[in-house]
Amino acid sequence: MAAEAEKAAAEAAALAEEVANQVEKTDEKLKGYEDTEEERIQKTKEDAEEAERQREENDRKQTEEDSSKEDESSQEDKKDEETEKIVESDEENKKDAITEKQNEEKPKKIETPVSSPRKAKESPLDWPYFLLNITQDGEEYEDDIGCILRYNIDNFPISPKFQCSLVTEPSATLLGDSEELVSDVLTIERVDEQGGDKLETPIVVAIPYTSNARMLATREYVVKFLSQGEDQEWKIIPTLSTEGSYKELKSSFAECRVTRIGTYAVVSRLSQDRLTISKKGGVVKSSADNRITVTYPPKACTLISVTLRVQPAESVVTELKERMRHCSDLITASPIIHMTHSTKKPFEKPVTLTIPCPPNPNKSSTPGAANSSGGSGRSEKTNTQQPLRPEGAVVIRATKSSIFGGDPSNDSLHVLFRQGNSAVWNELDGVEIKQVRKDVVAVELEQPVDRLVVLRMTAEPRYPIQNITNTFEKALQIKYANIILQHREDDPQQVAVLCVPSKQLEGALRRLGNDGYEAQADPSPEIPMTEGQEITLKFNGNIKIIGREEMKFTFYSHKRNLVEFSVTETNRFGNYSSSEYRGMAEFYGIPKITLQDMEDPEEVLLKEAEAKAAEKENKGDKKDEKKGKGQKGQDKDKNKDQSDKETSQGLLCKIPVTLPKAEPDPPLPPSRYRTTAIDIGGIVSNTNLKWLSSELGNEWESLATYLGIKRSRVQSIKRNNPSKQDQQILDMLITWRSQCPKSYNKEKKICSALTRCGRYDLAEELRYREEEFEEGNDD
Repeated sequence: MAAEAEKAAAEAAALAEEVANQVEKTDEKLKGYEDTEEERIQKTKEDAEEAERQREENDRKQTEEDSSKEDESSQEDKKDEETEKIVESDEENKKDAITEKQNEEKPKKIETPVSSPRKAKESPLDWPYFLLNITQDGEEYEDDIGCILRYNIDNFPISPKFQCSLVTEPSATLLGDSEELVSDVLTIERVDEQGGDKLETPIVVAIPYTSNARMLATREYVVKFLSQGEDQEWKIIPTLSTEGSYKELKSSFAECRVTRIGTYAVVSRLSQDRLTISKKGGVVKSSADNRITVTYPPKACTLISVTLRVQPAESVVTELKERMRHCSDLITASPIIHMTHSTKKPFEKPVTLTIPCPPNPNKSSTPGAANSSGGSGRSEKTNTQQPLRPEGAVVIRATKSSIFGGDPSNDSLHVLFRQGNSAVWNELDGVEIKQVRKDVVAVELEQPVDRLVVLRMTAEPRYPIQNITNTFEKALQIKYANIILQHREDDPQQVAVLCVPSKQLEGALRRLGNDGYEAQADPSPEIPMTEGQEITLKFNGNIKIIGREEMKFTFYSHKRNLVEFSVTETNRFGNYSSSEYRGMAEFYGIPKITLQDMEDPEEVLLKEAEAKAAEKENKGDKKDEKKGKGQKGQDKDKNKDQSDKETSQGLLCKIPVTLPKAEPDPPLPPSRYRTTAIDIGGIVSNTNLKWLSSELGNEWESLATYLGIKRSRVQSIKRNNPSKQDQQILDMLITWRSQCPKSYNKEKKICSALTRCGRYDLAEELRYREEEFEEGNDD
């Protein structure tokens, strides 16, 4: 019996240990609830004491069973039944304890949110919105919405009042490299009692901008902010959304959350892809073109941050070859890759860059591979190559002079790079270029570069590749535009000037026609412009701008660069021989970037040789020719000075401008001069002048010249009486008589003038009439 008791005690101890283990596991499952460490220890001790008490109870019952003289088999059966009951009771007690513990503890965690629920965070884009119209010179334009503001009025101590105005001439620092303005530049001010640029609570500013579906793939939209304080630097601020829309306007909106107000503008820039590269390596993929990747193998570098931007360039190549002679050797080009690394240390392992480069259009579609001197290559079928996998690529160039694409005398690839702010492109020598696909190549880089481009050139280019690359990069920043000048049909003095990209010229002319404007002169030729370039308009000739000497506006390729103003004639009596006033509109502007063509090296050598030969032949004749060409040389110098002056001022183009002359004033009544002309008698009496005006014909204008009447006065007399010549002559004679002093010998002057203009007969008749008049008075 003692052995059985020990066995029972061991089972009870094992049961207690199992219960303790279950308690520990339950505590681990419920450790997320808010129980203190002391409470959990205390509950564990209570469970252990309960197990110990149960064990003592089992020992006591076992002792009573030993003292009884019952049958051994029945005793064993009874013991087994009690043991099972004890086990079941312990398990039930433990389950009840666990359930009670869960019921007591779980509500404590849940009761807090139920009794005091947490308020959901309100999104700024859910705030009420208010339209803000443009205000210029204190006048608000109800039909011109500037921006939209979102804010909760309850968050302000007093009801805020904002005002939006348009900035017509933004600062030159607004746009950076490859950036374009796509919205109006707006200034938001607070005009209530609070004032100031700092706000008590944040607001959301929604700025309308012009979106272009073609730009979404390669460009992104950001909001720039300029504070009202002394810091005159444009800063990029975070945006909540660039795809906002409102039913009041059809434009897209860029929305940003701000705590200060100032000047805002929406700008498009090249899309940026950022990634942090560790020792494990990584791949930076371009969101603008999935063919462009930068693969960093493991242990190529330490922890660095990489930014990748892609500047498309395929559309520029054809136009550049047509406009620039020294770029005629350029066949195709890849996009310009902009990369920024947080460190400039060389890579420990080569970094692979895959970049698209269009094939030679003059070659067959099947790519070939050529082994260059000093390089190794192997040919593979196109369909067996894995796209965008440099490991399975064909080496098409191992040195600078390697050629590929069939005939080795046709074209070659050149990899050029640029570092930092340096304006010089350098060729990457000794680099291995691999053909990944028909239009994709791979390049291995040993060190970080800021910009990289792959050019496909003719085999033997005549011009330096570095100069071609510089011109190619500048051409991406230049946009060709036309300037339009038109007059309003119902009021020719109202003029509209528009600078529009050449691709949008037809649409711009059609829109101006719908707005009531008509063209009196053709648009200007194509002008190379840069984004944000300022244009100054001046008038020469007999036309001027009303109220100002010149007009300034700025060119933006994604905005309507329209200015409207009034013009008038400078001299009302000018252009007397024409039915309209004439002038010239001159447009000036200094571009940020200029393209300069290069002369053919062979032509330069030929010209130098011809100049030397001509100098030897004409050396003896220079002295004789110098005297005869002195005057011509002065004229050439004057023309050259004028041309240099216009070039220094940045003359872009000239457009002729005409204004129709106003209708002549109605003729004055004939009584005007009769009432004002005092008859002084003599040979120049009113009677004689009326008779003389009826006898004279077209020679009266010559007579007016000999009498000393100014040409402008004659034109005025003709406008006063356009249809009656005799009245014109009488007005002229009375004007002359009123200008003469009393003591002046008028008889001698008028007779002399009549004789000089070929009317000697009228001079004699006038003297005869005067003699008869004097004889009649004597009688």
